[in-house]
Amino acid sequence: PARPAPAGRAPARPSKGGASPLAGAAPSLIEKSESESEMAASQRRLFEQMVTLRTRLNERLAASNKFAKFLEFTLQQRDVDLKHANERLVAAMLEIDSLRAIVQDAAEAVEKEQAGGLGETSVTDTKSVNAVARLETVTRRLDLMSKALKKDVEKIDAACIKTVPIRWVGMASDIRIMGSFDHWTKGVAMSPEHIEGGSNVFVADMNLVAGTYEIKFVVDGIWQTAQEWPTTGDGLDANNLLIVE
Repeated sequence: PARPAPAGRAPARPSKGGASPLAGAAPSLIEKSESESEMAASQRRLFEQMVTLRTRLNERLAASNKFAKFLEFTLQQRDVDLKHANERLVAAMLEIDSLRAIVQDAAEAVEKEQAGGLGETSVTDTKSVNAVARLETVTRRLDLMSKALKKDVEKIDAACIKTVPIRWVGMASDIRIMGSFDHWTKGVAMSPEHIEGGSNVFVADMNLVAGTYEIKFVVDGIWQTAQEWPTTGDGLDANNLLIVE
């Protein structure tokens, strides 16, 4: 029978020319670690760039909002000045109308005096005729000035900002009016006022100059038009029309 191997004998060693099983593993682990480090560094750089970009965008947005508030304040001041100028023009127009009426009364009084005379021609009659002619000239000039002032008042009134109340009825929690009045950028938020017939009533006051504007309601994030408003366009391009006179 064959002899059993002696107990405790060590297994045969590999020859010097044989390859170790860990010989190729070490470089692979090192390469993997380096690749992960490069990826982490790339992600950090990307994150830092995104943070920098977001910071710059926030700074520009803050500057834009500040400038928008400045423009809004400037427009409000301009509107106040325009209204004051309009009031002064209206007062001047009323004063001219009053003067024109006085001149017309004076001209009519002179004509009546001439008609009540005996038909004799005298120096006084000649002066009366000249006075009537001058009064009529003044009346015509006052009439022209009154018409010109009236046109100026109409133009200034059209340039003044008007408060336009907007009302929307329906079931919603958040509504904003977007439109061409600010190039579809910021819009105006509407506030819930009360409940009417089971629906919420939202209101907003818009400060606009005379003109025609396209608007749309953003109801809980969904853009839609109001059925009771006049509409222009079709489908997704449909917008409500807001006419300010």
